[in-house]
Amino acid sequence: MSPSPPHHSSRLRSRPAAVAKPAAGSRDQRRRTGRTLLMLVIWVCVGLALGNVAAAILPSLYTAEARILLPAATMTDDQPKAIETPQVAAAVIAELRLAERPDALPPAWWRPDLWAPVYGWIDKSVVKLPPLPTGLEDQLWQHVELTRFGHSSRVLAIQVTLPDAALAAAVANAIAKYQTTGGTLLSAALTPAEPSFPPQQLIVLAGAMIGLCFGVLRRGGSASKNFRGEDDIELTTGLPVLARVPRLADGKTALAHVLRDPMSPYTESLRRLHARLQSSDWKEVPKTIAICSAAPGDGRSVLAASLGRLLAGEGKRVLLVDCDWRHPDMHRLFRLPNDLGLTNLLVDKRKALDDLIQTDALSGLDIITAGRRSKTAQRAMLTPRMREILDDLAKCYDLVLLDFPPVQSAQEVLLLSRQVDRVVQIVRWRHSKRRAVLDSIENILSADGQVSGIVFTQTDPESPGN
Repeated sequence: MSPSPPHHSSRLRSRPAAVAKPAAGSRDQRRRTGRTLLMLVIWVCVGLALGNVAAAILPSLYTAEARILLPAATMTDDQPKAIETPQVAAAVIAELRLAERPDALPPAWWRPDLWAPVYGWIDKSVVKLPPLPTGLEDQLWQHVELTRFGHSSRVLAIQVTLPDAALAAAVANAIAKYQTTGGTLLSAALTPAEPSFPPQQLIVLAGAMIGLCFGVLRRGGSASKNFRGEDDIELTTGLPVLARVPRLADGKTALAHVLRDPMSPYTESLRRLHARLQSSDWKEVPKTIAICSAAPGDGRSVLAASLGRLLAGEGKRVLLVDCDWRHPDMHRLFRLPNDLGLTNLLVDKRKALDDLIQTDALSGLDIITAGRRSKTAQRAMLTPRMREILDDLAKCYDLVLLDFPPVQSAQEVLLLSRQVDRVVQIVRWRHSKRRAVLDSIENILSADGQVSGIVFTQTDPESPGN
């Protein structure tokens, strides 16, 4: 196996920042900005909807206010509290017959009887709290607030908050009538037309702000999970981006595309990848190259099949080997039988290569499918037998491409990676998770595998790369 070129590191490392590619005014940048704005608008609308629902669910409370003028001769700082007496409460309850309406004075929402155990624990263990209301008189004062308009003011406001607007006004007027301070009624309480609680506009605005904040955090979190572009992944891994392969409709379309349209951006990106892999930077041109990815669905198998078909169609002797016996794809992509494959070659030394190699009629690409899954073959893949097979194949072909299983689902890939000349890491554009890709590369490097670089798959053809 050829040694690693001098400018590549065997571990992830940081590299000097690359010059950012101009993206201002590009269609891709405008599209991403539009998607971001749309997402934020959606989250704001969700927040508005939830705010309206919360405002509709919360009970409506009405506040009525009566004002009295306190006598100057008897005015003290504690005079407002002097009104909150059992006698005044009893008189109000009797006049309005509140005892016959047990639901007229519900427990205050901030101290309901339902919370009595929690309230008692806080009162005992955390901080001393005023006692919970036990009778109708105590419950009455829970809905009353007495406020002086200033330290030296003689005007006292009696505010009563209840679910029933008419009852709130009646209670406020009754308290003003039966108060024991000798005050004079300045203005009677009127039935409020609008509820004082909940503050609907404030709740709806708070919902919109929460939705906006959540959208921003969500956008920032999703952006940090993926690589933002070539510069980002190169700076993070210290590995070069070998190619950006544009997105096509599906795998079968891609396989047909390389022969049908040999000058398309998709086909040119594959040629660029091959040229980078055959670069003069290597002391020896790699003959066995593995295509791997961190997780399924990154386009690994389609890229390997497309690259193999393109090179074979241009006259090179290329062999494509499917090493993913868990979820083999090559026989489906090329519509080939999978009865005999790599597993048979590993288990039975009597099997000849000619019995296992199948040829793509359209391009001349030779293919070894995965074969039937076998635990014996799985163990044999990690023995010198696999290395011997690869060495023999490398003598017969210009290039041997191996489609490796995802690193996350097949740890034996780490041992296989040291048996090939080079490993190419596939990263699906704006889909592969940053952490998974970094773990995949680090694990392969730790197992002494030689990672040549990164290939972005399914990219936007008009995206500049950032």
